[in-house]
Amino acid sequence: MIPEVSCFSDRKILYTKIMSEMKLYKNYVDVIALYTKKSEIMPLYIVGDNGKRYKIQRVFEKHIARSPVGGGGMRYSIMIQNQHRYLYLEKDRWFVESTGFSKCDGID
Repeated sequence: MIPEVSCFSDRKILYTKIMSEMKLYKNYVDVIALYTKKSEIMPLYIVGDNGKRYKIQRVFEKHIARSPVGGGGMRYSIMIQNQHRYLYLEKDRWFVESTGFSKCDGID
């Protein structure tokens, strides 16, 4: 059972602990994003393998980072389907760190 956490930093620590105990892999995904006139990129939806669009509920932060599954780029810390996930823009492709155990059918 996953304990209830109240603040973002506690969630991030819990997420890191859970993900370190699971085998992660790089899952390339389609993303619908907004490109602003200020050259900012804001992901809005992840499109699953089944063609369904999953709204990104919130972007907590973004910065350049490496992924534990290899590669890296601009890492977006997002909330999707009430799950905290990391979405990466690696050169010109998007990927999520996946475990295969997700509520988002078609994403994992």
